[in-house]
Amino acid sequence: RTKIKMTRRVREVAGKLKGRNKEHTLRNVFEYVSNNYSSEKPLLFMLLHKHLYYDVDRILRKKQFLPCHVQSLVFRALLLATGKFSEKDLEKKIVMTKFGVIHQFYLVRVGKKIFKVDSFFEVMEEK
Repeated sequence: RTKIKMTRRVREVAGKLKGRNKEHTLRNVFEYVSNNYSSEKPLLFMLLHKHLYYDVDRILRKKQFLPCHVQSLVFRALLLATGKFSEKDLEKKIVMTKFGVIHQFYLVRVGKKIFKVDSFFEVMEEK
């Protein structure tokens, strides 16, 4: 598990995404990541250096393409930084797609509900 530095920028962005409750906060963070980090599939292989990104503070500085696991890292960091979620609410899922590519997303627990949250494929649905 990647250690996340909770910098001032991470806390500021997360503070703006904090909603009236956990589910509202989850939707805000999902929308932020989906709207700021694109997922054009051909770029997965053209921008290989982006697979090595791990500095969330630096990533938050600009809109850009990010592979699924880096989008998941940003999603996790922002969700935790809101203070409304803890690690026990998050379950990382790593799967093989039908195209033979490894893919990552999260299952997020909100009370008795569980949401599949996959910003790379722009999916947020209750399980």
